[in-house]
Amino acid sequence: GHSFRDNLKGNTPKDWRKEMYYRYWTQHSNRPAHMGIRNERYKLMFFYGDRLNMTGSEDKTTTPAWEFYDLQSDPRENHNAYNDPQYAKIIRQMKEEMLKLRKEVKDEDTNTPKMKEIMDTYYW
Repeated sequence: GHSFRDNLKGNTPKDWRKEMYYRYWTQHSNRPAHMGIRNERYKLMFFYGDRLNMTGSEDKTTTPAWEFYDLQSDPRENHNAYNDPQYAKIIRQMKEEMLKLRKEVKDEDTNTPKMKEIMDTYYW
């Protein structure tokens, strides 16, 4: 990580990241395992829905699904706009950025064949 101190003083470095990648590892029916990316305006999440041998998870899987929110027009995330054609280009860019950020933080599931299968089937 990098210190956030200068940002709080109003001196955000020009090369400060514009997006943040995160991962929620545990699998539960009411909150499936997922990964996401967020920037100032948009949030994209891929609910892959499998425990992938993680402890503290349910055995039950859920069907992989996507959610996308325009936080400017929908700050409470009430409307999943993933299938809205007006966002197709930004969603594609965010998917590419999510893969890039996963690689940067070495979160690529290289030892998890099940995740490769899920990504190959549902990511694009």
